[in-house]
Amino acid sequence: MASYPNTRARRDAANGSKRRRSAGEGSVYESADGRWRGAISWTEPDGSRHRRLVSGPTSADARHKLDVLRDKLRIGSLPSVGSGSVAA
Repeated sequence: MASYPNTRARRDAANGSKRRRSAGEGSVYESADGRWRGAISWTEPDGSRHRRLVSGPTSADARHKLDVLRDKLRIGSLPSVGSGSVAA
């Protein structure tokens, strides 16, 4: 029988040793330069998709900034970034 690389991760998650993030919670990961980044993606009601990134020197800092960003998104006070068009 073939061995699948993520079988162990599934088994560990089933045993409770790894926590699966909820939908909309975002991601926190370490970048190549040693800083920590947090990312959140969402889809607007019109179908347009967005992604915002935050960064910090530690995982806790990036997670805190991601929490603040998620709260702003939830209450609708997140400002738009860029114009979405190319000007001549």
